[in-house]
Amino acid sequence: MKKTGFDKPLHPYQVLSWVIILLDLTVFYAIVIPLMEIVFQVVFGVIFSALQVSVICIGFILTKSDPTDPSIEHYHKDKST
Repeated sequence: MKKTGFDKPLHPYQVLSWVIILLDLTVFYAIVIPLMEIVFQVVFGVIFSALQVSVICIGFILTKSDPTDPSIEHYHKDKST
């Protein structure tokens, strides 16, 4: 049983989500931003960047966490003895 989302083997959907985030970043900064006026480039660039950083940080924290409920784990240990 995996303790965190970073334990091997990685799920294909997990890897796919990383690829989609990278594609999203690439498309936004390479295609969308250059089409905007400079004021909008700055405003939307800052907003988009802040949101992407928060998505990546929260995703990392959640993937690293152990979702097992400690009371359930304690119950199974008591039951097996």
